Amino acid sequence: MKISIIGAGIKGLEQITIEALQKIITSEKVLTFCTIPPEFAFQHKIDLSKVEYIGDLYHDQAIDEDNYMRIVSKIKLESQNNSNVAVIVAGHPRIGVTFVQWMDRESNKYEFRTIPGVSSFDTMLNDLKRDPIERGTQILEANRILLFKQDINPTLDTYIYHVCSIGNRRTDYVDPVSHNQAVLLRNHLLKHFHPQHDVILIESANGSNQETSKHNGTVESLVDLLSSVTYSSTLFIPAAVPKTYDRNFLEFLKSDSRNGIEATL
Repeated sequence: MKISIIGAGIKGLEQITIEALQKIITSEKVLTFCTIPPEFAFQHKIDLSKVEYIGDLYHDQAIDEDNYMRIVSKIKLESQNNSNVAVIVAGHPRIGVTFVQWMDRESNKYEFRTIPGVSSFDTMLNDLKRDPIERGTQILEANRILLFKQDINPTLDTYIYHVCSIGNRRTDYVDPVSHNQAVLLRNHLLKHFHPQHDVILIESANGSNQETSKHNGTVESLVDLLSSVTYSSTLFIPAAVPKTYDRNFLEFLKSDSRNGIEATL
């Protein structure tokens, strides 16, 4: 029994990899959250009779865990009838896809693998023109920040996912603002950032939104900023300028010395 979770990227199937396509073609059953157009299937020789759309298992206003359980149950059911099942998800299957982590914990019961795809993190680097290693980067999840009282390093670029469902277990996909407790995240961020520190609510171009959307604000104005949130939005907080740096190490980097760091430091 083989189950493969395939990342399709965030623009429908425009960003899907050759590796992922090969797995779709060779699988006996394909469950997908992305619509496969007939012309795409014809071009890549995908048998649409084995493809089933399961996006409707993700119910608006349902409890998150119930949605995930419905999806996992469907995948397991199909794996009982097919020896090789592929599941197509948007983005990268290891970034914020909860049911993948659930299934991985039971991977001793089946052969389980994930095939990477272009994630929103990848596209945001382009949209924001950021190199993730230049200033350093931290990728966080809004509810886990609050649950674990996570300290945030303000000198690193910060990407906060799931700002559409802060303090809310329900899937308010149609109206994510309705029960979003944005004030809780704002208050936590104010412990680590200056109130006027810049933030950007960003949604990369995707299957339903053909242009990247950016809304600028400050940490203090986060509640108002998140009135524009969608389920594809991420909060980006650019790194603050470090207050100090190691001048001795800088001089060492600039020197031509090859006699060891002790000579300079």
